[in-house]
Amino acid sequence: MNNSYFENNNTYMEWKLDEKIYKTIVGALGSCNSSNNSVQVEVTKVLKDLNENVADAALYLLHIFMNKQENNDVRQVGGLLLKNYINSKNKFLSNDILKIIKNEIFKLVEDEVKEIRNTSGSVITTILTKYEGIEQWPEALYNLLLLIERGNNDVVDGAFRAILIIIEDELMNRKNRDSLFFQFCKSQLLQKLFQFCSPQEKNIKKKYAAECLDLFITSSCFTTNGVFNDMFAQLWECLGYLASEEDPQILKIVVSCMTIITDTRYSSIFSNLDAIIQFMVNATNSNDRKVQLEALEFWPIFIKDRSYVAYASYNNPKSDINKSDSNYIDENVYKNINELRTEALKRLKNYLPYLCKILIDNTVYTKWDYLTMDESHFQNDNANVPDLIQDISPELYNNKNNDIAQEEIKMNKMNNINNNNNNININSSNNNINNNNVINNNNNNNIGDINKNNINSSNNNINNNNVINNNNNNNNNDNNNNNILLNKNDDIMMTPNNNHNNNTEDFSDDDLDEKNDEMSSRTWGNDWTVRKGAALCLDYLSNVYNDEILEFVLPHIEEKLMSDKWNIRESAVLTLGAIAKGCMYSLSPFIPKVLEYLIKLLNDEKPLARSISCWCVTRFSSWICHPDNCEKWFEPVLLNLLKRILDSNKRVQEAACSSFANLEEDALELLNNYLHEIVHTIQQAFQIYQAKNYFILFDVVGTLIDSVNIVKENNELAHEVVYAILSKWVNIRISSPYIIALMECMSCITSAYGKEFLKYAKDVIRTCIKFLVILYIDLEEEVKYFYSKKLFNSISFISNRNNISSTANELLTYYKITNDDYFICMKDIDTISPSKKKDLIECSFDLLSRILSVINSSIMDILNESEYNFIPLVHKYCLKLQNIKFDDFNNKIMSNHEELRNIINPDGTLQNGYIMGDKNEYSELAKQFLDFGILQSNFALIGDISRFCPQYLITYLNDIIPFLIAHITHPSTPVSNNASWAIGEISIHINSEYMEIYVDEITKQLIYICQNSKYHGCLLQNICITFGRLTSTYPKKLIFYFPQFLKTWLKIMAHGTQENEKINSLKAVLETLYINLDLAAEHLKDIVYIILKYKYVSQNVNIFFHQFLATMKEKYPNHWKEIYSQTGDSLSSPIPNDMLSDLATRFNL
Repeated sequence: MNNSYFENNNTYMEWKLDEKIYKTIVGALGSCNSSNNSVQVEVTKVLKDLNENVADAALYLLHIFMNKQENNDVRQVGGLLLKNYINSKNKFLSNDILKIIKNEIFKLVEDEVKEIRNTSGSVITTILTKYEGIEQWPEALYNLLLLIERGNNDVVDGAFRAILIIIEDELMNRKNRDSLFFQFCKSQLLQKLFQFCSPQEKNIKKKYAAECLDLFITSSCFTTNGVFNDMFAQLWECLGYLASEEDPQILKIVVSCMTIITDTRYSSIFSNLDAIIQFMVNATNSNDRKVQLEALEFWPIFIKDRSYVAYASYNNPKSDINKSDSNYIDENVYKNINELRTEALKRLKNYLPYLCKILIDNTVYTKWDYLTMDESHFQNDNANVPDLIQDISPELYNNKNNDIAQEEIKMNKMNNINNNNNNININSSNNNINNNNVINNNNNNNIGDINKNNINSSNNNINNNNVINNNNNNNNNDNNNNNILLNKNDDIMMTPNNNHNNNTEDFSDDDLDEKNDEMSSRTWGNDWTVRKGAALCLDYLSNVYNDEILEFVLPHIEEKLMSDKWNIRESAVLTLGAIAKGCMYSLSPFIPKVLEYLIKLLNDEKPLARSISCWCVTRFSSWICHPDNCEKWFEPVLLNLLKRILDSNKRVQEAACSSFANLEEDALELLNNYLHEIVHTIQQAFQIYQAKNYFILFDVVGTLIDSVNIVKENNELAHEVVYAILSKWVNIRISSPYIIALMECMSCITSAYGKEFLKYAKDVIRTCIKFLVILYIDLEEEVKYFYSKKLFNSISFISNRNNISSTANELLTYYKITNDDYFICMKDIDTISPSKKKDLIECSFDLLSRILSVINSSIMDILNESEYNFIPLVHKYCLKLQNIKFDDFNNKIMSNHEELRNIINPDGTLQNGYIMGDKNEYSELAKQFLDFGILQSNFALIGDISRFCPQYLITYLNDIIPFLIAHITHPSTPVSNNASWAIGEISIHINSEYMEIYVDEITKQLIYICQNSKYHGCLLQNICITFGRLTSTYPKKLIFYFPQFLKTWLKIMAHGTQENEKINSLKAVLETLYINLDLAAEHLKDIVYIILKYKYVSQNVNIFFHQFLATMKEKYPNHWKEIYSQTGDSLSSPIPNDMLSDLATRFNL
């Protein structure tokens, strides 16, 4: 094509097209859908030529888009190409051309063809949101609003769709309150939206206005501190108008908006409380399934207990609350929040007879429930049918948090050395492979989440002194909040997809895909349905109203149990299970008959009936295991559940395993008399289960090991369990769908055996090493490809799985892995997702760390054999370009040395075929190729290696220490925490000469964190502990930093609980202060306060404290008098009298 461009013209009418070019483009667009490869090649060639060589290509596309004589499909493709052309910021897209497009595009919003209207809206929003921004084209917003006012339904549809996209994009980018967009909303858009909600307006305008308002409400714009707070009264009035509409789409939006407003502006609903309750009751009983689903989300929000938020905020008025957060409540509400909730519950009780009946009626299976299930739910004998790989959910390592923004998901490795390392009691249902200390992020707003990798028990028994805990109990309904959470394995209570707070912007595409695919067809189907929502609401209501709800529920249960239809009887069982936890006391007289019925139902001919009875029977597990009842009921329930674990239906097997895992947690020592039956059932299950059910079977094993100390109770049976697991372990392939579940189970076994696990350690370590080797080789290929592409702007490096690279050859030889094994693994690794690869690395590190923490220094006997020495791999994963050999790719790199230096960093060099870089290389490479979880786990493992086999680490310290330093100020709290912890461990366990040259840099970064308020409180304390450890090893270096840091250090260390490591750090700091006692005198009040606070110390430490205080009293009498002053200053508060009295009683001072 030849360039064709208008000269001295700036209007579309004056532009002259080249007919030949135009016909060529139209012909290509008309052939886009051809299945002929040669035609597709020609189309691609034409479009590439158009983009690269035709200066006015955008105008040709615009002309095609506007030409009503062309086929509508061709027109739409032309519009989409125009949008992409603008989005790509093509070099030929001048201001003159863009001006023409902006002038003409609004005509297409009025086109009679819906697809053209939609595409024109996309072009407009692309210009506004991707190319120029609203500030450069503000008239577009006003033009769209004018089209909505004056246009017919088609025009309204096109213009509103464009506005919706603009609103969504602007809210996502979170413009400041003074932005042009928000000014437009306040002055123009919102008033129009409110107007369009009035009863006399067209239905299409109401629907779109409701959608727009929904976006603003969902984005917290109408909260008490939102940008549109002053317009809330008008919004509330509009929602009242819309609530009287019959259109299900509008009603769904109204229900959703009222739910959010109830959650964020609780006091605002009380002026219309009865009307709202009645509206929501009607919506719950709607004929439209989507309206019902939205309404079912309202009731847990409406009745939840907000006092925990109110109390914390009211008592900490200066606390740094995120005002836009959905849990933020107006300060005026804090004082009477409990009274408001009491009033709400009182009013709702009047509607319970109607609401409960509606909920109970909706627990019956519907076509929507059946549509979410696969055939396996209905087949009576399918235990021998292999699971298809596409039916198995991708595994997500349990230590990952779904909300990546927080990432506080796993372990705080700043553990207490003096703790007994064998007393690590991690609940197996939580399946955390992490070491002694855990950063816990239990999002209890995800009610009843039963996914196999997200199973949380009510008790997290972690032997830990330093826990970063991030519990988001957003749905606490009363003081018995744990009871409201449905049973951890209740597939029937699967968490709904709550769209009110979708924090997914930080997920990669792979993460999102896996998160969505994770909801596989489990025991009762994968989708959130009305049936599940109704059962969940009954559970909430029963936990709030307790026995008061029975009069509204029991008659319906009894009626349904007498039905001759199995699905009606089944719904009664579901209802009974839903209310069991909240009404246990008053149900007690009826429970024996209930259990008789359920045990009978466990042997029903229908698989779905057997499944629901498995779930329901263990909703009463606390009653069954009570001393007054266990003698009669525990054995029949247990034995029948064991029978169902070996059921002929795979989904019943799954339900039985889940229920048995719950029973285990309540039963504890009651299981001791039945260990033979349990273990033999598990062994048989391992023989007959298909891949999908291994996930839950591993959980059963883990829970059994945690609930019953089977190693001590019956070592022979324990070995049988371990043998069953090891038989899977030694033959596991890296592509196995249940590999992570198996590794988590192995972690539980490791903890249970303690030092006795040494006899199994080699087999476990060997498999972890094999995985880490293969995954590292794959990771190195990724690094090579990345730099090849970046350096040459092309795919110059192609990984050949049939060849063995020099790195691969080195590792395979060192670890004695055969070439055949290697090629099988590399073939397998190409079938798993990038995120699962990272999970496997993280999981392997965690399991190795767990082994180290239980067998301690005994690991050295194993590390003496090279094929079991995993420490070189730990070093490899501290990525450094210098350590990556680029093989034959090296010649190309040498010829482009200067370009490569600019890509890596200005100080980059090349030596002996290796790329060299400066210290920034450590963090940059990790940021590109390692996720936070890998770093966190690797640093934890480095710390444990330092504790138990430090001599094996010395060779690699010149790389490892700078790598740790580079991540001390990492944005992820767990990564930062574990990096500093590992540095502290190295400083006290390895000869001081290896770290001395790094001490100044480390100290500066530690001080930076402690003086920066954005960091987590527990991280600050652990950073201070590391500072104390460094002080004990390098006192003369660290004393230099005391003047600028000691005050902050003492303040931070005075907070929180007393722990041995904090005491040791304080002792080290005080010992160092003997170098400069004048400095100690300046901070004497803070020093005395922290010493007095640390009451529970050893005799030797107490003697040391006494000597230090006596020295200070003698040498600095004036400063000593000041500690008794009850008038605080700007730097220190007075020490309480009851603590000062300890100076006499405890120290005789």
